[in-house]
This record gives sequence, structure tokens and C-alpha cells, in this order.
Amino acid sequence: EIKKFTDTLLLDLTPKRTRMILNVLKAILDIAIEYEYITSNPADNIKLPKHKPLQMKPFMPSEVQELVNNADGWFQNMVAFAFYTGARQGEIIALTISDIDFDTMTINIDKRIAHGEIDTPKTASSIRKVPIFEPLIPFLRNQFDLCRQEMCFTLFFNPHTKKSFYDSKKLSRYWYDLLDKCNLEHRRFYNTRHSFVTNMIRSGQISILDVSQMVGHKTIEETISTYTKFFPEEHLKVNRNFDPFTDKIADTQLKMR
Repeated sequence: EIKKFTDTLLLDLTPKRTRMILNVLKAILDIAIEYEYITSNPADNIKLPKHKPLQMKPFMPSEVQELVNNADGWFQNMVAFAFYTGARQGEIIALTISDIDFDTMTINIDKRIAHGEIDTPKTASSIRKVPIFEPLIPFLRNQFDLCRQEMCFTLFFNPHTKKSFYDSKKLSRYWYDLLDKCNLEHRRFYNTRHSFVTNMIRSGQISILDVSQMVGHKTIEETISTYTKFFPEEHLKVNRNFDPFTDKIADTQLKMR
């Protein structure tokens, strides 16, 4: 019965979280042993798989366009927002229309929603302003129109309750339906964030420091250590018309002076 219980937990929880619950059960059964209701702890021999961190699988630009184009209504606006800001899902569902400033073209992120509770973001560095990139503007304008129609101040409101989503997990069914519609493998919605970071860095238009600040990382080292693995051969794209053992750059600058 305990094995069936843990197998059921593993359908929705990680091995690490399941092990935490199992340890509580073990402690309860140890008390039962002390009171001589049982002679051994039946939870001692339960084997759980090793904990494996959820894998990051950023979407390629063509996949991003396919997902955005195949989404509908408010969810299309949300998917575009997630890809073009790198915001976490809990941060997205906590946004209000007052957090969007079209005058300065910025988005204010200073809160999140988890389990129905409004809280501060994950870390102090997660409180930030992010730029509104031009491709996102029509989606934001469209979402503003939906908010006006429903007289709702929450930017991405639950279409059924007209209020904030209780938790970002409520977005899962919309997300996986969209992946199925696009014939793409199931990946967590959180991969929109990873896609933002990797494609920003790959574009070469934005510095890693700027990207790090946009997504609310504590340090630039966190960004580099997390995402370097997605650029295994970027170093092969360097300019080969360069001699590292001469000071050509300095010589050129002196001549220009």
C-alpha cells in the first residue's frame, strides 16, 4: 500500500518531494513501533528513483513563432508576453494593467502569485523593470482591450472567474493543449523563460549583463553558469583574421590618434 502511495505521488511530484513525504510517514510508523502496534517499519524498504532536476529545453525561434501564431485570444497574448519578457509564470499572473507603462516602454515586476497568495518575487533581485520589445506591443494592446471589456485590472485574468489565476499551475492545460496543437514535445511553460535568455544571448544584440538584469538573476555569473551549456560551439564563430600575439588593435588606435 505504501509503494502504491509513493507511485501515485511520483506521477505529479519529483522524487525529492516524494521522499520528503515518505520520511514523514516513516516517522509516524516509528511511533507505531514504539507503541508496539507493529514490529517493523514497512516504509523502510521503499525505493525511490534518484532526483533529477527538471531539464531546460529552450525553444528555437521557429518554434516560438509557431507557438505564438497557434495560440488564441488571451492565451496568445500571455504566451507572447512570456517569450518576450522571460518573466516567471507566477510573476505574469500577478501583473496588473498599472504595471505596464507604454510611456517609458517598461514593465514593472514586483510581485508574484503562488497558491492564491500575492507575495514578493523569488529573490530581491527579481524586483525589476523590463523593457517592452516592439514585437510584444500588439499583444499587450490586445490584452488591454480584453481587460477594458471585462473591467478587470488584472492583466492576465482567469477567463472563467475574471480574477487573478490562483496559481501558475492552472495554466498547464492551456499550455500542453497548445504544444499538442503544434505537434511539439511536452516541455514546461517555464521553458519560455529559458528561451528568452538563450535567444537574447544568441542574437548578439543584448549584453549578458542586460539579459541577467531583465530576468532578475542575482549575478551575471548565475546567468553564465546556467546557460553556457546551450552555446557549445559559439567560440568557433570568432573572427579568425586575428593574431592574438600582436597588438594590432592598439597600433590602429595609436595611428588614428
